[in-house]
Amino acid sequence: MTTTKAPVRRSLLPAARIEAGAIVKWQDTHANEIELSVSLARALFPSQYPLSDEELLLLLHTARSLRANPMLNEIYGVKYAANQRVAIVVGYHYFLQRTQENPRYVGFTAWCVDAEGKRIPDGTEDLKKAVAAICLVRIKGFEEPVKFVARMAEFNKR
Repeated sequence: MTTTKAPVRRSLLPAARIEAGAIVKWQDTHANEIELSVSLARALFPSQYPLSDEELLLLLHTARSLRANPMLNEIYGVKYAANQRVAIVVGYHYFLQRTQENPRYVGFTAWCVDAEGKRIPDGTEDLKKAVAAICLVRIKGFEEPVKFVARMAEFNKR
């Protein structure tokens, strides 16, 4: 009779010690070589609610996997309260650059709407009344544009 070991769940393993001096290296989409350590990232990107070493390391590895540059604000970490986990945010400039690299990308149209669903004119003070932003992305091969809706309540956490 053979016995098999039960699989080890990663969450039960002891956490690996994070070295603040460990360097994460990658090349961003602009061909810039980036080398950042947790301690350097902490100094470069101060926050009202400081990120833990683990959160900073997660941010650096996420940036590396996306080839995003945190020094160009293509990616950054935000904490809205001391007891919350970090929210990793990818800036819209990063997405604009990546879409323009796609040969099927045609363009986009974006606007904001108020609580009644009426379109708010660009460049007006009425943007303070915006409850959502809508974006239509046109892609070759798609008959209709792809629609994205972002509700302001999802982003206005303060």
